Amino acid sequence: MNTISRKSKHIGSLFVTSLIFLNLLACSDNGTQSEDFNFNGSTMGTTYHITIVGDPIDSQARSRIATQVDSVLQEFNRILSTYEDQSEISRFNRNQTLEPITATEEFLHVVEMGLDLCSRSNG
Repeated sequence: MNTISRKSKHIGSLFVTSLIFLNLLACSDNGTQSEDFNFNGSTMGTTYHITIVGDPIDSQARSRIATQVDSVLQEFNRILSTYEDQSEISRFNRNQTLEPITATEEFLHVVEMGLDLCSRSNG
């Protein structure tokens, strides 16, 4: 039996929505002066650097964008990071029983993809 949290259920759609929003911002051109918006952070043992080029973005929108990106990456880190001892994948890997474990929808999707790829490639 699997328990799916409401928050993790929507993380994939939040990520896709954020990417679409960022792409729209980068592609918009209404003849105004373009301005770069840069931010960075760290996740899963590495760093990221994002630059959005387009119309000027006010400071509140900049803060929201950076917070959303960071939130999505933190959620993926919480589920799939092998660097985090308490991540879902780390707990799964340590489990040595045949008892059901609680898993999020995102984690189950990754496991299903892995099993599918294993089957298609003959291991």
